[in-house]
Amino acid sequence: MKSSKNLISFFSSVAIVASMSAGISVSAAEVSVYPDTMVNFSVKDNSGNFLDSASMQIIDESGNVIASWSGNNSSSVSSDYSCAGDFKKSVGDFIDVPELTDEVVSNVYIDGHGNFDMTDTFEFRCGTEYNATVTYKENTPVSLTVPANKMLLNVDSNFAGRTYEYGVGIGPDIMSKEVYNFNDIAGKETLYDLPAGKHDAYTCIGGAGGSGGSVNVKDTPVNYVKQTINLHEKFPSYFNADGTTTVTMSGETFDISYANDADGKCAILYIISGSVVNAVVPDSNANVTIYVEQGAERVSVSTNFSYKSTVGGGKNGMSADLSNQYTVNIKTPALPGTGITLTDIKPGNYTLRQTNAVSGYEKPADVKFTVKDTEELQSVSIVNDKIAQTTTVTTVTPAVTTTTAKPVTTVTTVTSQTTTSVSSSAVTTTSTSKVTTSASTTARTTTAVTTTKAKENNSPATGDKGIAGALFGMIAAACVAIKKKK
Repeated sequence: MKSSKNLISFFSSVAIVASMSAGISVSAAEVSVYPDTMVNFSVKDNSGNFLDSASMQIIDESGNVIASWSGNNSSSVSSDYSCAGDFKKSVGDFIDVPELTDEVVSNVYIDGHGNFDMTDTFEFRCGTEYNATVTYKENTPVSLTVPANKMLLNVDSNFAGRTYEYGVGIGPDIMSKEVYNFNDIAGKETLYDLPAGKHDAYTCIGGAGGSGGSVNVKDTPVNYVKQTINLHEKFPSYFNADGTTTVTMSGETFDISYANDADGKCAILYIISGSVVNAVVPDSNANVTIYVEQGAERVSVSTNFSYKSTVGGGKNGMSADLSNQYTVNIKTPALPGTGITLTDIKPGNYTLRQTNAVSGYEKPADVKFTVKDTEELQSVSIVNDKIAQTTTVTTVTPAVTTTTAKPVTTVTTVTSQTTTSVSSSAVTTTSTSKVTTSASTTARTTTAVTTTKAKENNSPATGDKGIAGALFGMIAAACVAIKKKK
């Protein structure tokens, strides 16, 4: 059996740390109940900030998605897997009474949640405390077997030496009863023949008596166990903590003891279970040890009193539940305040996957992790790297356009001409030279045209008037030539 104050995989059943003497109720115990495993998952950036918009999955080794959620808030977890701090335990896993077996626990009441038996499952919430009231019966070995058609009187030794006679009357009615005297068999267990069936019983003090339950004799052997019960706990308003009872008789109120008949104050107490009548005297703590039919749920308690001339005031056949009770204060572990905590993930290897890219961050790679069978809280974190910011510098360079023009050659031709002028004084001949100029222009689309002008002279111009003059000169020259020839 394993228990712990830590947070993971530490619980198959939790023992209640309490001691118990047979039959005495355990007042209270404290147990800590944990899920089988507990793992905290977080999604952060490089600076440790939690990212609330990440969508996550846990994938087992077979590729099955066993849990998924979005964000770091447990309320957003959506999975059929036990998660976010809720975990289930069988009631039998956390109720365990020393010296008792599970079968004797008859009822477990958890405050605000109702009654459960040992096979029921209860869902706990981490960080919550619960209170449970556990009802149980003792699991003690068989002490004796009462044969068929027999009644057993189990009488406390304290009845020896009493001034008054005490006993139980068995019969169809109080007048025809047969009295079995306790004084004579004090400190003994005595069998008596009695036919099978139910027989009325009557308390007897000094010859007077009253109704006191019934004895049920079986026609087969019956096993009995010894059990100690506390009368004050069973009947707190009737039995005092010291085992006495407060009564008012003959105009007086006082605490009467079942241990003696001092001052004429007589008290008888017996407890019947099946065919056994237990004539008992409570100890100073109100405890009595009796024989109880094995498997019986309840016993019948009867009392009677006598003081001076008054007899009565007792109780007939008070029913006492054989079960004891104790309170269990149940504590559960507190969850971490950040991230998502999933419980009851079986030990093994898993993958944590982020299925989306958070704005401004790179989508991270899968994270492999192992859930261990350990008593420590396990944590798994996945980190998102911020996308690196890029600065773009744009340089505008003026465009340079180079146009290569085809070289253009400009030729200016001046046709040589000879003008002969006949005057009265002399003949003047003017020769015009032919000038050719070539101009090549590169890297511009403008073609330069260079005109070379002939040197100005006294001859007629070579424009429109010059042409006419030239023709005239030619005609004149021709005439002179013809004249000489003749």
